[in-house]
Amino acid sequence: MMGVIILFGFCCTMPLQRRTPPSSVPISPNQASPKINSPIEASAPVNKVHSIDMNPFKSITSSEEMAQLLNSYRLVKVGRTLFTADKEQQLFIGDQPIFKAKKIGRRSKATDGTIALDAITGNQTPIDRAEPIDGKISASYNEIWLIAAGKQPEKISPTDVDAINPLISQDGNRIAFTGRAINEAGFPGPRQLYILDLRTSQYTIFNNPDQKHDYQIGAIDWIDGGNTLRVFTDYGETGGHAELKYIKIP
Repeated sequence: MMGVIILFGFCCTMPLQRRTPPSSVPISPNQASPKINSPIEASAPVNKVHSIDMNPFKSITSSEEMAQLLNSYRLVKVGRTLFTADKEQQLFIGDQPIFKAKKIGRRSKATDGTIALDAITGNQTPIDRAEPIDGKISASYNEIWLIAAGKQPEKISPTDVDAINPLISQDGNRIAFTGRAINEAGFPGPRQLYILDLRTSQYTIFNNPDQKHDYQIGAIDWIDGGNTLRVFTDYGETGGHAELKYIKIP
C-alpha cells in the first residue's frame, strides 16, 4: 500500500493563534470534486490511459490511473537527517542544522524554502507502539511543524491530533496532512485529511464517514498552481482498493 512524507538544535513550542474550528467534508466516490487536467491526463488522449502492466499493482489498486501515478511518482527529498549522540534526529539543509526531534518523518518544501514536516517531540512512547493501561493510552503523537526562513519553528497541527505526511503547496499558502483525532482515553480515531490555509488559519477536514480505522487517506501532490490537491484513498486491513481523487480548493 502506498504510504499513506528545531532551530539550532532546540525544540521551541510557539504559542498558536486561536484557529477557527474545522469543518468536516465527506469525501467519497460520489462526492469527490470533478477532475481537472493533471500530468497523467495531459500526457494521454481523452478517455485513454497509456498502456501499463497492472500485475505489479494488482495488490494495491485496480485503477489504471492510480497505477500510472504510482509508476511515475517520486517523493522529493528535503534535507537529510542524522542521529545525534542523545539518540534524537537532526534535520540538515545543506550543512545547517535546522530542527531536532525524537523522530523526524516526511518533509515537503514550498518554492520560498518554507518546510513542513512531521515529527515526534514528546518523551513518551510513540503512539503506534504504545500499549493501553487500564483502558487508556499515554503516548507521544506525531505533530506537523512549519519552518520558515528567519522564524522559529512553529507547531501547526491541532492539539490532540496524531498528524503525519504534510504536503505544503508550492506557493506556501496551504498544507495538507493526514491526521487521527485522539479521544479522551488516548486512542486515535479514523484517518482524515486536513487542509490548513496558512493565510486564514482555517482548517477543512475531508473524510469518509462510512469507513473505519482501516481507512487510508493522504495527499499526493498539489497541481493546478496549488489550487487542486491529488489524494489517494484506500481501505481494508490489507488495502488493495486504492483510488485517486481530486480536491478543488475554492
